Amino acid sequence: GDDVLEKELKYYIAFRRMKNFVTVQCAPTKGSLYFYLNLNPDTVDLEKDFSSDLRRVGHQGTGDLELKILSMEDLEKAKPLIKRSFEEN
Repeated sequence: GDDVLEKELKYYIAFRRMKNFVTVQCAPTKGSLYFYLNLNPDTVDLEKDFSSDLRRVGHQGTGDLELKILSMEDLEKAKPLIKRSFEEN
């Protein structure tokens, strides 16, 4: 939406409305992107090698749900969750 702000920080890029709804971290040596969503992991069906609950793990970025993006297929799977995070935050 027009009300989304992008802020580039040292380790990630944050996207926000009133507060961050997703942060994106690039891991070029692993060939992946990591999206950190401001969603409760209990409300998501976690998938091995795609989504993780980070509530008990230290990490950079916003939110407790991590999505590991390795392909365009992963990005397509992530879109509804990103949209949900946008709408809820």
